[in-house]
Amino acid sequence: MLAIVFLSSVGVAPCVLGRLRFDRRTIAIVLAGIALYADYLTYTSVSERNYDGLSHVYYVQAIAQHLRLPVMSACLACGRALIASALAILTKASGYVAAAT
Repeated sequence: MLAIVFLSSVGVAPCVLGRLRFDRRTIAIVLAGIALYADYLTYTSVSERNYDGLSHVYYVQAIAQHLRLPVMSACLACGRALIASALAILTKASGYVAAAT
């Protein structure tokens, strides 16, 4: 999965930045930044990158499984805005539908 994201970012970034008439040095800096970020993602876990990362994972899974908001005291991220909750439901539910077909 990470390889797909990395390769698509590396493929799209030069095209977009080139069309916006950025010079090659700027494009190279952006590509180096993408490579560094991808490297960072490969050796760190969600809990290392974010102090409440596991809470967010629990939050999205709870919404997708029960199709309702979890109790606010269930996790640190459970007090998020409703629009973020709706997006989490749609994103996770669409993944379940795609996996079932």
